[in-house]
Amino acid sequence: MVELCNILGISVNELLSGKEIKNENEFKTEAEKNLLFSLKERQSNKKKIILAIIVSIMFSLGSIPLIVLASMELINNIAIKTLLIVIAFVIIVLGIIVCCALDIETGYYECPNCHHLFIPNAKEYVKGMHTITKRRLKCPNCGQIKWCKKRLSK
Repeated sequence: MVELCNILGISVNELLSGKEIKNENEFKTEAEKNLLFSLKERQSNKKKIILAIIVSIMFSLGSIPLIVLASMELINNIAIKTLLIVIAFVIIVLGIIVCCALDIETGYYECPNCHHLFIPNAKEYVKGMHTITKRRLKCPNCGQIKWCKKRLSK
Protein backbone atom coordinates (compact mmCIF):
# COMPACT_ATOMS: atom_id res chain seq x y z
CA MET A 1 0.00 0.00 0.00
CA VAL A 2 2.86 2.35 0.83
CA GLU A 3 4.52 1.70 -2.54
CA LEU A 4 1.27 2.45 -4.35
CA CYS A 5 0.88 5.69 -2.41
CA ASN A 6 4.44 6.71 -3.33
CA ILE A 7 3.75 6.02 -7.02
CA LEU A 8 0.51 8.01 -6.89
CA GLY A 9 2.05 10.78 -4.81
CA ILE A 10 -0.56 10.56 -2.06
CA SER A 11 -0.62 9.56 1.59
CA VAL A 12 -2.03 6.32 2.95
CA ASN A 13 -4.81 8.31 4.62
CA GLU A 14 -5.79 9.83 1.27
CA LEU A 15 -5.87 6.35 -0.26
CA LEU A 16 -8.01 4.94 2.55
CA SER A 17 -10.40 7.88 2.72
CA GLY A 18 -10.70 8.17 -1.07
CA LYS A 19 -10.20 11.90 -1.22
CA GLU A 20 -7.45 14.51 -1.33
CA ILE A 21 -6.43 15.90 2.05
CA LYS A 22 -5.45 19.54 1.84
CA ASN A 23 -4.28 20.54 5.34
CA GLU A 24 -2.77 19.09 8.52
CA ASN A 25 -6.00 19.34 10.54
CA GLU A 26 -7.98 17.43 7.90
CA PHE A 27 -5.12 14.87 7.72
CA LYS A 28 -5.43 14.14 11.46
CA THR A 29 -9.22 13.90 11.25
CA GLU A 30 -9.10 11.44 8.35
CA ALA A 31 -6.38 9.38 10.06
CA GLU A 32 -8.55 9.10 13.17
CA LYS A 33 -11.61 8.12 11.08
CA ASN A 34 -9.64 5.43 9.22
CA LEU A 35 -8.17 4.05 12.45
CA LEU A 36 -11.55 4.07 14.19
CA PHE A 37 -13.20 2.27 11.25
CA SER A 38 -10.47 -0.37 11.24
CA LEU A 39 -10.79 -0.95 14.99
CA LYS A 40 -14.60 -1.20 14.81
CA GLU A 41 -14.38 -3.65 11.91
CA ARG A 42 -11.87 -5.82 13.76
CA GLN A 43 -13.97 -5.77 16.94
CA SER A 44 -17.12 -6.68 14.99
CA ASN A 45 -15.32 -9.60 13.33
CA LYS A 46 -14.06 -10.89 16.68
CA LYS A 47 -17.65 -10.87 17.95
CA LYS A 48 -18.73 -12.90 14.90
CA ILE A 49 -16.01 -15.47 15.61
CA ILE A 50 -17.13 -15.78 19.24
CA LEU A 51 -20.75 -16.12 18.07
CA ALA A 52 -19.74 -18.89 15.65
CA ILE A 53 -18.00 -20.77 18.48
CA ILE A 54 -21.04 -20.40 20.75
CA VAL A 55 -23.37 -21.57 17.95
CA SER A 56 -21.22 -24.63 17.25
CA ILE A 57 -21.20 -25.56 20.95
CA MET A 58 -24.97 -25.09 21.21
CA PHE A 59 -25.71 -27.22 18.17
CA SER A 60 -23.32 -29.93 19.40
CA LEU A 61 -24.92 -29.95 22.83
CA GLY A 62 -28.33 -30.14 21.16
CA SER A 63 -27.49 -33.17 19.03
CA ILE A 64 -25.37 -35.31 21.38
CA PRO A 65 -28.20 -36.10 23.84
CA LEU A 66 -30.41 -37.24 20.96
CA ILE A 67 -27.74 -39.64 19.71
CA VAL A 68 -27.13 -40.96 23.23
CA LEU A 69 -30.87 -41.40 23.78
CA ALA A 70 -31.22 -43.26 20.49
CA SER A 71 -28.40 -45.63 21.46
CA MET A 72 -29.93 -46.55 24.81
CA GLU A 73 -31.78 -49.81 25.23
CA LEU A 74 -34.72 -48.03 26.90
CA ILE A 75 -36.18 -47.34 23.47
CA ASN A 76 -36.98 -50.51 21.59
CA ASN A 77 -38.81 -48.94 18.66
CA ILE A 78 -36.44 -48.68 15.67
CA ALA A 79 -38.55 -45.92 14.09
CA ILE A 80 -38.14 -43.66 17.14
CA LYS A 81 -34.40 -44.38 17.28
CA THR A 82 -34.09 -43.54 13.57
CA LEU A 83 -36.10 -40.35 14.05
CA LEU A 84 -33.85 -39.24 16.92
CA ILE A 85 -30.72 -39.85 14.85
CA VAL A 86 -32.20 -37.99 11.85
CA ILE A 87 -33.11 -35.02 14.07
CA ALA A 88 -29.59 -35.01 15.54
CA PHE A 89 -28.11 -35.11 12.03
CA VAL A 90 -30.31 -32.17 10.93
CA ILE A 91 -29.21 -30.18 13.99
CA ILE A 92 -25.53 -30.87 13.20
CA VAL A 93 -25.95 -29.86 9.53
CA LEU A 94 -27.78 -26.65 10.50
CA GLY A 95 -24.99 -25.84 12.96
CA ILE A 96 -22.36 -26.28 10.27
CA ILE A 97 -24.31 -24.08 7.84
CA VAL A 98 -24.75 -21.30 10.41
CA CYS A 99 -21.06 -21.42 11.40
CA CYS A 100 -19.95 -21.31 7.76
CA ALA A 101 -22.27 -18.36 7.05
CA LEU A 102 -20.83 -16.47 10.04
CA ASP A 103 -17.24 -17.30 9.04
CA ILE A 104 -17.73 -16.17 5.43
CA GLU A 105 -18.92 -12.76 6.64
CA THR A 106 -16.03 -12.44 9.09
CA GLY A 107 -13.03 -10.56 7.71
CA TYR A 108 -11.23 -11.07 4.43
CA TYR A 109 -8.84 -13.49 2.78
CA GLU A 110 -5.49 -12.21 1.51
CA CYS A 111 -3.96 -13.63 -1.65
CA PRO A 112 -0.25 -14.40 -1.02
CA ASN A 113 0.49 -13.73 -4.70
CA CYS A 114 -0.96 -10.23 -5.23
CA HIS A 115 -2.00 -9.35 -1.62
CA HIS A 116 -5.56 -8.61 -2.74
CA LEU A 117 -8.17 -8.80 0.06
CA PHE A 118 -11.43 -10.50 -0.87
CA ILE A 119 -14.46 -12.33 0.49
CA PRO A 120 -15.12 -15.66 -1.25
CA ASN A 121 -18.61 -16.72 -2.26
CA ALA A 122 -20.26 -19.60 -0.41
CA LYS A 123 -19.44 -22.19 -3.09
CA GLU A 124 -15.71 -21.34 -3.15
CA TYR A 125 -15.64 -21.21 0.65
CA VAL A 126 -17.14 -24.69 1.04
CA LYS A 127 -14.97 -26.21 -1.72
CA GLY A 128 -11.72 -24.74 -0.38
CA MET A 129 -9.52 -26.92 1.79
CA HIS A 130 -8.56 -25.16 4.98
CA THR A 131 -6.45 -24.99 8.09
CA ILE A 132 -7.34 -22.88 11.11
CA THR A 133 -6.12 -19.59 9.59
CA LYS A 134 -5.84 -20.32 5.85
CA ARG A 135 -8.10 -21.52 3.08
CA ARG A 136 -7.17 -22.67 -0.44
CA LEU A 137 -9.04 -20.20 -2.66
CA LYS A 138 -8.94 -18.68 -6.12
CA CYS A 139 -8.06 -14.98 -5.99
CA PRO A 140 -10.56 -12.90 -7.98
CA ASN A 141 -7.80 -10.39 -8.76
CA CYS A 142 -4.95 -12.53 -10.14
CA GLY A 143 -6.80 -15.82 -10.72
CA GLN A 144 -4.24 -17.92 -8.81
CA ILE A 145 -5.37 -20.72 -6.49
CA LYS A 146 -3.32 -20.28 -3.32
CA TRP A 147 -3.47 -20.73 0.45
CA CYS A 148 -5.05 -17.39 1.42
CA LYS A 149 -4.66 -16.13 4.95
CA LYS A 150 -7.67 -14.94 6.97
CA ARG A 151 -7.55 -11.25 7.98
CA LEU A 152 -9.99 -9.70 10.42
CA SER A 153 -9.70 -6.19 8.96
CA LYS A 154 -8.32 -4.34 5.97
